[in-house]
Amino acid sequence: MVSIFSTRLSRWEEEEPTSRGMVMPEALFRAGVALSLAWGWPLFAAALLLGFNGLLRRGEVLGLLRCELILTCDLLSCRQVAFVRVQCSKTSRFMLRQHAKIRMLSLFAFFPRSSQTNRLRLSLFACSPAVFRRRWDEVFSFLHVPTAEVNLGVTPKSLRGSRATWLYQETEDIERIQWGGRWQQRRTLEHYLQDVAGQLLLASLTKSQRLHVSELSAFAEPLLSTYIELVPSAHS
Repeated sequence: MVSIFSTRLSRWEEEEPTSRGMVMPEALFRAGVALSLAWGWPLFAAALLLGFNGLLRRGEVLGLLRCELILTCDLLSCRQVAFVRVQCSKTSRFMLRQHAKIRMLSLFAFFPRSSQTNRLRLSLFACSPAVFRRRWDEVFSFLHVPTAEVNLGVTPKSLRGSRATWLYQETEDIERIQWGGRWQQRRTLEHYLQDVAGQLLLASLTKSQRLHVSELSAFAEPLLSTYIELVPSAHS
């Protein structure tokens, strides 16, 4: 009886999550990426970018192996798209085979491009959830925003919802977003799209704190480009 109840509860939580991450403003996310690179945490920055661009959950990112990345060089293709095979998904009982599409190809400069057999089983991040969460808290606390759900702060759950919200603002194509994020229930996705509370996170900051976030946000692209230019040989 307990097993049946537990299974039903698990399925219900998949369709109606008890908690959802706060949606973060674009400037805050970019500032977080810039700060991670400036602090010498390139793989943490890559995890942020991969989770965001792929609408991936934290567990789906941290456990990735090189063989689960399908790059253009693996396909001998000139198409500007790559894929992530999602092996252990929260919704795997509904969809046995899942993938995420990534169009930000510069992101994959962080990872080994070699498809040699002895490198395919390499862990991309070798990072525990505890270490990831500790760095998350350090980065976003430095940016003056709360990082606990009880304080309505940003958590690793925020990445999926934030990306979905930004895509909606750009396209208003809910079906495409639902497919890309592998949401089983449209109403779960709509929670993020209808919630504007996250957009007010920066409004509570002081003028100097907002300037701090704005300046770091502007450095995200230059720092990312610099990193990719300086370490190409490390990922061949």
